[in-house]
Amino acid sequence: VDRILELKKEIDYDEIFKFEGTDAEEAKKHFKMLLDGAPGVGKSVLSRRFCKDWANGRILKQFVIVKLLHLRDEDVAKASSVQDLFQFWDEFVQKEILKHIMKMKGEGV
Repeated sequence: VDRILELKKEIDYDEIFKFEGTDAEEAKKHFKMLLDGAPGVGKSVLSRRFCKDWANGRILKQFVIVKLLHLRDEDVAKASSVQDLFQFWDEFVQKEILKHIMKMKGEGV
């Protein structure tokens, strides 16, 4: 991880979600992101911005569901299934989300 900090390169926010090349459409379908870094560098702020921009239709339009997971959260750390990650949502919403995930076989999540 320390080596990554030495290799860092500034990138514009809008560049993060640009998919180019021959496999661009395939990359969009299977996009996943893990933010890692030292405490206080802005991971949580950036994550919340991603979620807000997605909710406003600005980015990641290929996804129907975006869930921000804080890995330090004890309930997230203990989760052993996707259902566990949605356990605190309204029961109806939880069932609808899980039904959608199963129907789409995870695509768009």
